[in-house]
Amino acid sequence: MPEFPFEEIAQEVSSAIEDHEKASFNILSDRDLFLDMYKGTNYTAYGVRKRSQLSNLPAPTIAESTETLCNTIYTMLTAVDPNFSMTSLSGATDESSLFKMTQLIRMQHGKTKRKRKLMAAIRSLVLNGSAFVEQPWVSWPYGDPNPAWEATDFIHRPFPNMFWMPKAISIDYADYIGSVDVISANRLRSIAEMDQEGAAWNKFAVEIALKETENEDYTGTEIRQRLTALGYSDFRGCKELATYYGPLKSVDGGKSEWVVGLLNRKFVVRFHRSLYPRGLRPFRFAQHIELENDPLGIGVGHQLQFQQRYINSNLNRTMDCITMATFRM
Repeated sequence: MPEFPFEEIAQEVSSAIEDHEKASFNILSDRDLFLDMYKGTNYTAYGVRKRSQLSNLPAPTIAESTETLCNTIYTMLTAVDPNFSMTSLSGATDESSLFKMTQLIRMQHGKTKRKRKLMAAIRSLVLNGSAFVEQPWVSWPYGDPNPAWEATDFIHRPFPNMFWMPKAISIDYADYIGSVDVISANRLRSIAEMDQEGAAWNKFAVEIALKETENEDYTGTEIRQRLTALGYSDFRGCKELATYYGPLKSVDGGKSEWVVGLLNRKFVVRFHRSLYPRGLRPFRFAQHIELENDPLGIGVGHQLQFQQRYINSNLNRTMDCITMATFRM
């Protein structure tokens, strides 16, 4: 790999991630609240209802609204199978070729479990107001030079796993964007080994980074909190891998689009020019209710978070009254 200022690159990418985290703290807090309400945490007008009180019965208002809209949108998107139509714009492609391409895409959708992943993305979109999807090029068996099939995947990316330029009015036109993953040492090595020519991954840098971070565990705040809330507790041996797409002032003054893989925000283990035209990245972003100059959109969580508290309060008061009347308290 040619000589590049990797320490400066690592600092530039790490600063970009930190800038996003500082600017998006309140956004992530809101999304955690929406998820808690969706899962049934009993938020009331006076705080979280304690277990020691009589009734602790949250109303599933946000969950019901989210699932109703989610299933409606999903049904509309997948009502026809296939839910797309291949057309020759010039008229030069015959019907037989169009049919073959249609069957190929249907096979790819089936292999990548497109519908299941689409449902997960829509649910997050409706609840939180917006959602990210990554569309990487995948193959199976992984790393095989002669794979049985290849396809563009469709992977829902939670908000804590994404970062972008905080000043962007529209995320689609952000100067940079990227993702953050929790990864084990073995998984990182296997991904680097797939790049047999070393065009993107630096296997030597991977080994040095893993050696240097051997005693470091994953410490990313937002993702760790979300995983801990979901029941994960053992992060020993896990690392943070951030993948950055965007220009780099430290390389060419920001003239070109680069891809950087940064381990634990210190070690560059992946580095190459982007394969996409300037500004095009393998991420798609959608909003549920789009308003002017609002980059993130409005979801059911935003619309019902305050009403949900009073609905819960009234339901618990009603249940308390029924309980006291039944036992003549």
